[in-house]
Amino acid sequence: METQEEAHDVEKGAEGEEIVSSQTPDRQSAATRTSGTRHRASSSRPGTQSEAERQARLIGQLKAAEARARIRALRLRYQRIRANEINHLVASQPTATKAMRLEALLPTKPSSPEPPDPLDKLQRFRIEQILEDEQGLTTKRTI
Repeated sequence: METQEEAHDVEKGAEGEEIVSSQTPDRQSAATRTSGTRHRASSSRPGTQSEAERQARLIGQLKAAEARARIRALRLRYQRIRANEINHLVASQPTATKAMRLEALLPTKPSSPEPPDPLDKLQRFRIEQILEDEQGLTTKRTI
């Protein structure tokens, strides 16, 4: 049975190659034209861009910034509503013990896993260099 399936696949493969080679020149050239325009657009200099291209790029950047602002506003709204709901649930508990337990289990603000690193890449690299220097060549200098 496997040999019959393999023979069938070989026949399909040969037909597929014939179909690709018999494509109209218009379809083939359309594919090459679109890839060529992408290449030209990326390699063009910023000074040679037309005013319409600059306007289109600027509009795209503005739309992206507006979308980011909308997403941020939705995220903040969700967090505020969630915090209000949790506070309401805590306040409606019959005993203080249950309220404290619920408050401990459901934090109102999502906690970040780690605080951000106060050092940038260059500072971090420099500190690691100093720590790895066993002979003290980096810090012991005679002038």
